[in-house]
Amino acid sequence: MKATISNTTKKITSTEQVAGEAQNFTSVVKSRSGTVIHSGPLVPPPEPPEPVLTTVMLTPASITTKAGEAVPVSCSILDQNGQPIQDASATFASSDPAVATFDGVTVRAIKAGNAVVSVTAGGKSDSTSVAVADAVVIPPPPQPMSKVVGPYPDYLKASAANTHFARYLNAWKGLEETRWLANAPDSANWANTNYYDRANIDYAFATITGNATLMSHAHQQALNYRKNYLEAASYMIQPHWSMMDGVAAHFLATGDEMSRIAVGRVADLFCGLTYRDSIGSRTATDNRVQARYLVAVLLAYHIGAKSTGVPAAGIPGGRDWAFELRRALPLILGTQDADGGWRLSECGDGGSRVYHPFTTGLLLDALARYYDTFEQDARIVTAITKGAEFLWNNAWLPAEMAFKYIERVCPNEGGPGPSPDLNGILLRGFSFAYRMGKDPLWRERTMQILIGSFNAWLSPDKQINQTYTAGYRAIADLMVP
Repeated sequence: MKATISNTTKKITSTEQVAGEAQNFTSVVKSRSGTVIHSGPLVPPPEPPEPVLTTVMLTPASITTKAGEAVPVSCSILDQNGQPIQDASATFASSDPAVATFDGVTVRAIKAGNAVVSVTAGGKSDSTSVAVADAVVIPPPPQPMSKVVGPYPDYLKASAANTHFARYLNAWKGLEETRWLANAPDSANWANTNYYDRANIDYAFATITGNATLMSHAHQQALNYRKNYLEAASYMIQPHWSMMDGVAAHFLATGDEMSRIAVGRVADLFCGLTYRDSIGSRTATDNRVQARYLVAVLLAYHIGAKSTGVPAAGIPGGRDWAFELRRALPLILGTQDADGGWRLSECGDGGSRVYHPFTTGLLLDALARYYDTFEQDARIVTAITKGAEFLWNNAWLPAEMAFKYIERVCPNEGGPGPSPDLNGILLRGFSFAYRMGKDPLWRERTMQILIGSFNAWLSPDKQINQTYTAGYRAIADLMVP
């Protein structure tokens, strides 16, 4: 049976106010034959009920972790309709804060044991059980690691020697942990985290602090980068994405032969393409390519990677890494101008090439590593000292305590504004100049660059890595008696 509804006392238009007049309306419901089924006042719908806190929920229900780890937890406070109550007051607790703490967002495992973390709101509560095991003790990497990707500073001595050293060194663990949690569940994804080689930074800080969590993160990131970038690309990569220190350190720490093969393949790639022919050109290369070239070959030499070629690129093997290093050095040094500058970067404005301070910083670090770990060629000391002097006189902005990003405004590149997030990349040239001559002027300059780095905008990942990619080596230089 179908029914129709009619208003027998008043016609309601779209512009009339209904509220307050509903008691004057009568609804009549008739069947199709006209029989009255219902007649009565038209009653407005009731107001929706106030939210009532009915559910408090923590997920996951249980956690198994290791001391030193941090685990994200989801906390939900819901009303009778299953909707979140945004302004609910809640109390978070742990049955044993010595084992695990809880702030409503993250459970932090302190030491081995069992605890229950809980949330209470509006008389409702929920809990998660936490089982904490001892941290896995990873054997320290063999001594060559400090030579290959170091030098490393003595963490305790450096922290005690200078408050700025302590601030710089102590900040890494917190920065790294924050980003690891923020990137979950893809915390080790190379594309998110490994630009400027966070894997290597984690290896360095794990080694100097003994932190097993950082060592675990380093392993995961190095493997992710190797498998999902290097191997996935058949080793045919771009120099600006060559982050080979972490891969070499992974081999040294674990003995994973595939990481040693990867280092050799990338070195073969650079030596087998036009990079080798243009490494000494003022118009067909730049300092970043020169730096990545030198580092890849240095690493292959130090870890004993075989030159097996890059089959996917048709590049044969059989190279002598020491020969390639000695060949490249004078060609690279020959691209430095008489005033100490390297003006190799294409600006794109139709004018002359420009200096690019941070790419020069990468090269100065690579040259210092050549000197420290391969051959102490006196030409390197001269080139680094002149290069650092040029940057200080032409690119350092004292008021901002930062270097210019680039010499002049260049289309699609940027301009000469201050870039304190790049200070960390430039530290090594200045600290090396100090270590070679012990001139206090160079130490003071290095300290100003380090202090200026504290003004950097540390965005989620890239800028953090830039600040730390070579800074630990600079501190090691300054700690040399």
